[in-house]
Amino acid sequence: KERIIRRELDFTDGDRIPTEGLKERIKKNEEKLVNTSLFQVVKISLVEINNDRVDVIIRLVERWYIFPIPVLELADRNFNDWWKNQNADFSRIEWGLKLYLYNMRGRNETLRLQGQFGFTKRFKISYEFPYIDKKQRFGLGFMFDYKQNKNTYYRTEDNILVFLDSDHWLREQYIGDVSTTYRKGFYSIHKFGASYYNTEANDTIVELNPNYFGEEGKTRQRFFSLYYSFVNDKRDVAAYPLHGSYFVGSISKNGLGIYDDINNVQLSALYYKYIDIGKHFYLTGNVGGQYLTPTDQPYNVYNRMGIGRFTLRGYELYVIEGPLFLQNQWTFKKLLFKIDKNLSSAIPIRSLSRFYLALYAKTYFDLGYIEGYPNNELNRRLTDQLLYSGGFGVDLVTIYDLVLRFEYTFNKQAESGFVFGFRGVF
Repeated sequence: KERIIRRELDFTDGDRIPTEGLKERIKKNEEKLVNTSLFQVVKISLVEINNDRVDVIIRLVERWYIFPIPVLELADRNFNDWWKNQNADFSRIEWGLKLYLYNMRGRNETLRLQGQFGFTKRFKISYEFPYIDKKQRFGLGFMFDYKQNKNTYYRTEDNILVFLDSDHWLREQYIGDVSTTYRKGFYSIHKFGASYYNTEANDTIVELNPNYFGEEGKTRQRFFSLYYSFVNDKRDVAAYPLHGSYFVGSISKNGLGIYDDINNVQLSALYYKYIDIGKHFYLTGNVGGQYLTPTDQPYNVYNRMGIGRFTLRGYELYVIEGPLFLQNQWTFKKLLFKIDKNLSSAIPIRSLSRFYLALYAKTYFDLGYIEGYPNNELNRRLTDQLLYSGGFGVDLVTIYDLVLRFEYTFNKQAESGFVFGFRGVF
């Protein structure tokens, strides 16, 4: 819908705007449209009518919006964790089907469906409405997620997750979530939400780890959660930014007194800065951390570095547990080559006719600190000390936000090795 496009523009019909800085302003508007993830190509042109009047022409090539994706992925956190800690066990591959429908009804709404089997049986549905009011400020989202595990981790030893396999289910979880968003301007989004968690564990799990749910013999955990998050996103291209900034912060209260299973508060913040040095050289830095209080918590809700947003490169094999962790990361990179071709003459489907490929060489250095849990004696080796790591590698960036990482890392513990990772629209 045209109003979804106009929502991202900082000008409209009849506006009078200064010619000074107009080129940069047009580029910013192109970037905002690209970051909706609706379009492969965005081009805004000005056609002069007379000395002080122009027509604005916006040319767009839409993305492909329907993705039926076969699920063939690892049950583990990353490739290196599977390769070394799980001995490249192919039985740990999950299989199923995901169906992502972007831009539903032409309103940038998103429907996600997932059916998965293997170690984890999973059924998930979510729907996101970015705007439900005429001024396009308020949004709404719903999610339901069901998971049943025949393979799950139940404790951590020397910062490595210990798994248990079974022919029967070991862990079952239901999650429901409803949220609303508020976006008054272009770059900031406020999100408020409420969730319900209902988790059951097999008797074997709680026997092997009496603190799994925080109380010996307890096999069920239920709690409600309220959360708020704030995002300020000024990146040029969200999929692989080269200049701009990004901040995300959140606070959640888990346990509202309805059940006594959980009672904690979690704070999290992370800030990125992207700098274009010139001559195709770029510098990226981030600083942030996470804090969970009080420290006396069940094992299954521990704060963990290595799962989610906070990860130190060079420590991909480990999960480091603690109520407080901090990180600081720097990456210096150089564009080696970039190919951006229109193949519409050979491929008639416009949303699939763009060929994009870019290769960046990089080097990086990470710092981190994790305060260990006072009763977590099996996992002291990497806590309560300054950790550091570094390495070099390449990033391969292509269409639909797909980024492949190939790295060779070193860390404080004199460990080194190759790391492979990827992320994308799926």
